[in-house]
Amino acid sequence: MRKLRNLLISLLLMLGIGLYILPVMAEGNHVEDEAGLLDDYHLQQLEDYAIRVESAHDCGVYVRFINSYSSFASSIGQASEYIYNSENLGTGSDHNGILLLVSMSEGQYDLCAHGDTANTAFTDHAKARMAKRVENLLSNEDWYLASSEFISLSDSMLTYLEAHGEPFDTNNDPQYQYRREEAEAASRTMKIGATFGLPPLAGLLTCLGLKARNKNTGIQTEAHNYFARNGINFNRAQDLFINRTVMRTPLPRSTSSGRGGGTTINSGGFSHHSGSFRH
Repeated sequence: MRKLRNLLISLLLMLGIGLYILPVMAEGNHVEDEAGLLDDYHLQQLEDYAIRVESAHDCGVYVRFINSYSSFASSIGQASEYIYNSENLGTGSDHNGILLLVSMSEGQYDLCAHGDTANTAFTDHAKARMAKRVENLLSNEDWYLASSEFISLSDSMLTYLEAHGEPFDTNNDPQYQYRREEAEAASRTMKIGATFGLPPLAGLLTCLGLKARNKNTGIQTEAHNYFARNGINFNRAQDLFINRTVMRTPLPRSTSSGRGGGTTINSGGFSHHSGSFRH
C-alpha cells in the first residue's frame, strides 16, 4: 500500500509540475512585449488569439514589441529574420508563419513571412494592405488593437487562400481594380485630348507664325523681279532615290498571366514589408 501511495503521489506531483510548466512554456511564444506596452491580460488575449489562428491554418502568427532592432541587426528586416530563425518560429518542416516586429526606438515595423504557405498567402500586395491598417493603429499608439488587427488580417488572408485556392492579390482586390480603372480612364482622356486637341492648336499657331513672318512690303507683278541679277546657275547635281528597302524586326511583346503581383522572396526564404509608424 505504501508503495502504491508513493507512486500515486509521484504521479500527481509530476502531473502538477507538467501542468505548471506547459503554460509557462506557451506564454509569450506567439506574442512578446519586451517594450512593456501591454498588460498581462491583453498579452494573454493576444496569445490565445494567435494560437487559435495557428491551429486553424497550420501557420504561425507572431507579434514582437522590442526596444530597438539595433540589438539584433542593422535593419528591421534583418532583425525580423534573426528573431524568426533564432526562436525557431513557424510550423511544419518549412517553418510557415508571419511575424509583426515593432521596434519602438526607431518607430519602425516589419511584416515578415516565411514558408510556402505563408509566402503564398501573404503576397506583396496583401502585406501592403495589412501594413496600412496596422500602421494607422501603431501611429495612434493602440498597441493592443494593432496586434489584434494584425492577427485578424493574417487569419483573413489564410482563410482567403484556403477558400479560393489563390491568394489575395492585385487581380482579385476590388479596391485595387477600381483604382486601376480610374487611372486607365484618366490616361485615355489625356490621350484623346492630345490626339484631337493639340494638333489643331499647334497647326493654328504655326499658320499664325508663318503669316506674321512672311508679311511683304509689296508684291512684285513681273517674274524677272524674282530672279537674281546674274541669272540662275545650276552648279550642283544630286541623285534622288524614290524607292528604298527597309528591314523590320518585330520586338517581343510582354504578356501578363493575370495572376497578380505575387510575392518577392529573398534567398533566405523570407518576404517583407517594412514601414514607419512615426511621421
